[in-house]
Amino acid sequence: MRNALVIAALCVSSMSADYAGAAPRYVIPGTTPGFVATAKRIDSVNPAAPIDVTVWLTINDRAALDDLVAKQYDPASPLYHHWIDRRKIGTLFGAGKMKLGSVRQFLERNGLAIVGVDPGHFYIRARGTAASVAQAFNVDLANFAYRGQIYRSNSNDAAIEDEAGAYVAAIQGLNTMGFQNAIIAQQNLPHAPGKAAIGPTASGTSSSAPFNAACFSGTKTETFNDEGFPPTGVFSGNLYVVGTAGCAYTPQQIRAAYGLNKLYAKGYDGTGQTIAIVTACLPTTLLGDANAFSAKFGLPKLVMNQNISLSFYQPPGLGCEPTGADPQLSVEWTHAIAPGANIVLYVAPSPPFIPLFFDPTLLDAVENSGANVIAVDWSEQEPGFDKGSTEVENAIAEIAAATGVALNYPSGNSGDYSQDQPNNFPPTVSVPADSPYVTSVGGISLGLKASGAIQFQSGWGTNETALADGGVFPSPYLFGFQYGSGGGPSSIFAAPHFQRGLKSAYRQQPDIAWLADPFTAAVVALSVPGAEPTLQYQGYGGTGLANYMFSALWAIADQVAGKSLGQAAPFLYAAKTGVITDIVPVGSKTDVTANIYAAGGQKTHFTAQEIATPLESTTTFLSVMWNVPLYQDTLYAVTFGTDTGLNTKRGWDPVTGLGVPDPVALINSVAALSAVATH
Repeated sequence: MRNALVIAALCVSSMSADYAGAAPRYVIPGTTPGFVATAKRIDSVNPAAPIDVTVWLTINDRAALDDLVAKQYDPASPLYHHWIDRRKIGTLFGAGKMKLGSVRQFLERNGLAIVGVDPGHFYIRARGTAASVAQAFNVDLANFAYRGQIYRSNSNDAAIEDEAGAYVAAIQGLNTMGFQNAIIAQQNLPHAPGKAAIGPTASGTSSSAPFNAACFSGTKTETFNDEGFPPTGVFSGNLYVVGTAGCAYTPQQIRAAYGLNKLYAKGYDGTGQTIAIVTACLPTTLLGDANAFSAKFGLPKLVMNQNISLSFYQPPGLGCEPTGADPQLSVEWTHAIAPGANIVLYVAPSPPFIPLFFDPTLLDAVENSGANVIAVDWSEQEPGFDKGSTEVENAIAEIAAATGVALNYPSGNSGDYSQDQPNNFPPTVSVPADSPYVTSVGGISLGLKASGAIQFQSGWGTNETALADGGVFPSPYLFGFQYGSGGGPSSIFAAPHFQRGLKSAYRQQPDIAWLADPFTAAVVALSVPGAEPTLQYQGYGGTGLANYMFSALWAIADQVAGKSLGQAAPFLYAAKTGVITDIVPVGSKTDVTANIYAAGGQKTHFTAQEIATPLESTTTFLSVMWNVPLYQDTLYAVTFGTDTGLNTKRGWDPVTGLGVPDPVALINSVAALSAVATH
């Protein structure tokens, strides 16, 4: 199926003339983001406000690219795994000087200054006032309130009244909807009315604060009231026990649990491979934080311009200050899983991390990083974005696939987005992970035994309920779903060849999964201004974490193969039994229950299902009692395996995809295939 990026510009674009000889009018479908339909218009954009735009041109001979990639991933084809030279990408598929020159002249005639031209002729960047941009593209620009934020956006699809419109595939910068970071700090809890929100407890602890790795330690019965005053609550069930810094796993624990040490003993650690990370902002403490992490957990030191390097896409006058643990998490956990691999960061400005800046940075990484694996930890709901940007990202992903580059994205942390209100969207999936040319990585919750062996793996989806907070709630205070692995069918892209067995007409997410639940987190070292000491070790999760772990493992696979294997998803769906661990629902006979006694002694019993409500379609889950560290007389119930309307099941599912990779089995499978291929 030819991609809509070409169809939009060459086939579907409308042309009209009011009189003979009039300039043609090309409407560029998909330039209006979906969020505008449900957002509240605040006011018109100041006509004098400066606006940057990136105009993407139609790809040269897209049908040939589609045909090439299909053959490159067909084991029966003589072109199987015969990748094109990255240096020829622009020559083969760029729009060319003539088309780019036509678009450039159009922009300049409309008062826009050219600020950048892609050497491969895929895009051109320009800057002008809001008035000049609105006039050039025939759009109404306004400010909209959506999900508590203010975004600028066009309220109608762009139209170009010039021959140059025939060469335009997408226009970015008209709206400022950005991606959301797909990592989550541990222990950010909701709060009941009149109560303070509970933040990450690690933020005030020392850099050597203990993380508990045996977090699920049997059952217990606990009694709570308000200094002897009713109501009194008696709560029974599984106990979630954490240190003052929370429940989080170190590199050594993850390596032992998943058998990675067996690979390292053979020299399979990513040596000779490069992993590119496309991210936003760059803390000055990144290298120091990463090397403190490496020293603490026995990893090789990272040396700038040797095994870690930086590449910037920084438009003039734009910059940002990093927040949270990104990109520390990306560097530290990529390094933890593939300690021999080189890491190169491609950094785009933020906030917001918008396609205007992200997509040129991503294309630069594909063309120039030398990496066979590229990982990104950003996502957003599919219908909220403008389809033009989604199609651009899909086109870049296809080019990456054609060059043998594995491009990996997180499936998102909001389940199917059905509880992301107000949006009025049906259940949906994340972009850019919806592309059929990328590998979408979902998430799991992980329990380890005291021995370090795996206790359980469940699909990541968390419901939370307040049971007591300085006093017992007469009825458990239900917060419901908080976060979980994204998944389900795209509404844009057709099912790729490797998903034919799923019997869906559309691209399904995710393909694979790994550790993501912030309640069973990974340790991250980062400098926190104002903390004592500044260097902190905190727990983080999210499908961004899972994506970096898997991307590092895939770099090891490339090392073992002795070549780039390209996009991972086709290999995963064709893998033999045992290469991937299927994740199925995890339940317990001792889930949390409650008896609440009123002043008169009347008892009200609450079942595990009532405490975990709303469960949507979930029937099997695991729930635990959590005495929140540093908050006296506070008890929460936390469930595992409650991911909005998504559920794990035998075989592929929309929470974990095919399941969790068995690193040793996967690498042995690659080694066996490579041995066959060399004879």
